[in-house]
Amino acid sequence: MKNKFATLAGCNLPRYNSLMTTVETLRPQALALSESERAELASILLESLPSDFDDDIEAEQISIVRERIEDIESGKVQPVSGDIVFRRIEESLVARHKA
Repeated sequence: MKNKFATLAGCNLPRYNSLMTTVETLRPQALALSESERAELASILLESLPSDFDDDIEAEQISIVRERIEDIESGKVQPVSGDIVFRRIEESLVARHKA
């Protein structure tokens, strides 16, 4: 399965496409698992990461989340749904492809 956005943009991103194809293939299979099976899979995947990976990522994620919450609460930014974001990306790529 080709990456829809890369195809629309006329891009050749084989490594990205390969990774996304794998993730896109695995995601529905993983989500079809029972809750306990998904928890076990999540645990296995987390354990497969380097021990310092989680700590560094978690600290950075917490910092980013705090900044985003502050931006939303202060009115600096307005949240946008994922559906709208992806529609805008697709429209932009289609427009570029036509140009």
